[in-house]
Amino acid sequence: MRISSTGQDLAWSMVWNNYMSSSISKPNFKENIGYTNWRRRLLVISFLGIVSILGVGLFALNFGVASIKPEVIFSILSNHLIEDTPYLIIWQLRIPRIVMANLTGIALSAVGAAFQGILRNPLFG
Repeated sequence: MRISSTGQDLAWSMVWNNYMSSSISKPNFKENIGYTNWRRRLLVISFLGIVSILGVGLFALNFGVASIKPEVIFSILSNHLIEDTPYLIIWQLRIPRIVMANLTGIALSAVGAAFQGILRNPLFG
C-alpha cells in the first residue's frame, strides 16, 4: 500500500484497513463514504442554478445605454413584437451579450475544475 498525503487516499486506506480487519466479507461503502441522498441534492442544485441564470439574464436585459421598459421587453420576448429600435436592441445586442457571458462562465468553470483535478488539489472533489 502506498502512503499519500491527500485526504481521499487516507479515507480509502481507512476503508481498506476496515475491510481487511473485519470479519464481514464486504464493507458498507455507502456508510463509509457518507453520501446518502446525492441525486435529489444534485437535481435541486441544478434546478436552482438554471432558474438563477435565467433570472439574472432577464434582469440583465433591462440594463444598457438605451432604457427599455420591462413590459416592452416581455412583449418582445413572448410575442416577437417587431418594433424597430427596441427589437433590434434586445435581439441583436443584449441577448447575444448574455449568451456569451454564460458561455464564458461555463468555459471558465470547466477549465478551473480540470486544473484542480490535474494539479490534484485535495479540496477538489
